[in-house]
Amino acid sequence: MANATREHGFTLLELLATTGVLTLIITLTFLFVHPRDYSRPNRDAERWLGVAQLMQALNRYHADNGKLPDGITQTPKIIANGTGYLDLCADLVPRYLKDLPLDPNESLQLAVDNCVSTTDAPTVYTTGYTIEQSKDGTVKIAAPSAEGGKPISLTHKY
Repeated sequence: MANATREHGFTLLELLATTGVLTLIITLTFLFVHPRDYSRPNRDAERWLGVAQLMQALNRYHADNGKLPDGITQTPKIIANGTGYLDLCADLVPRYLKDLPLDPNESLQLAVDNCVSTTDAPTVYTTGYTIEQSKDGTVKIAAPSAEGGKPISLTHKY
């Protein structure tokens, strides 16, 4: 009698069962393990960067001019143009900043390119950042819409 050769491998049923179990495990993993949402920390990091850029630009402005831009008061003012705001664009752009940083959620920029209107529409912007100066000369730049539960601000005494 001739020996029957036995082939090694998996049957179709075994392959289907294994594929089904793996699919079930992967599906359950995606349903129960939610990826962490990094959008808030990313927006706050962008706010830290914006506050730091504004403070650095003010430091360089002060070093060149021996004073701070006009209009900084003891009451926090939003850095924007329009009535009741502080417009720092002409003082800081383009010499100290390429353009003013904007808060990821609380900013608005219309027809603005380096603070110069690019169309016949009026130039309108609001950065979402505030600036104030205390009696002792300390300037504070803040991002009031910080989302991480901790305030975002930098101070510097002039």
